[in-house]
Amino acid sequence: MGLGTQDVSFNFHTANSNMSLQAVNYDADSNPVAYSNKVTLTSTTPKPAAPIVLTLTGPKSAKAGSNVTYTIKGNLSAGTLKLLGDGNQLGQTASIGLGTTTATVSFPAPNTAVALQAINYDTSGSTVGSTNTFTLSPSAPPTPAALVPQAQTLPAAVPNSTRLNKGRTIRLQPSPGITNAGNVVNWKVTSGKKHCKLRRPSSGAVNLKAVRKGTCKVRGTAAAVGNQYQAFKVLRTYRVR
Repeated sequence: MGLGTQDVSFNFHTANSNMSLQAVNYDADSNPVAYSNKVTLTSTTPKPAAPIVLTLTGPKSAKAGSNVTYTIKGNLSAGTLKLLGDGNQLGQTASIGLGTTTATVSFPAPNTAVALQAINYDTSGSTVGSTNTFTLSPSAPPTPAALVPQAQTLPAAVPNSTRLNKGRTIRLQPSPGITNAGNVVNWKVTSGKKHCKLRRPSSGAVNLKAVRKGTCKVRGTAAAVGNQYQAFKVLRTYRVR
């Protein structure tokens, strides 16, 4: 510093802690001859760096339940990588080693649209990288389970084919004579009408009377009900003795 100098500047690198600053003027013999006021330089917390931008690529539509794979590219930091769908993790957590630039995550496609984004975490669990976001949509609605129509039945089982003594009466259907689908069964003697006769009392029951020796065949039918109930059909053969 020369004689008559008025201003002097100092440049230095700040520390991670607070510092107390004071300037001292020394003469040619290194004796202090003047002092400045003291100033405290406070260390401030550095602003966190923005997450590194990574790139997420993969299908944007898929059939529900099919396996889909997504690729994450960029300057990945050592730690872990998770693929999120609407904020929930999808697939397995990927381990990221030092120098890794590409990682993949696979999972079964859901049956609803979901917003995807991959997040890179360092070894301490802090977010250090994130990808673009896009939506994975189902390519087709899930196939509904096929409806299997139920069997249509009467309140009581129809007597099996058998031998009947002449004059005996058996009940083919009880009163009121409708199936579990609400249908009325149509009964008919298809052969041997002189051997067996249908009787229909006012109660709604249907009876069969053995009137003469020989064989008769009986059929009972009711229509199917949409995809809910199968058609009703029963065939019986009775031998009158």
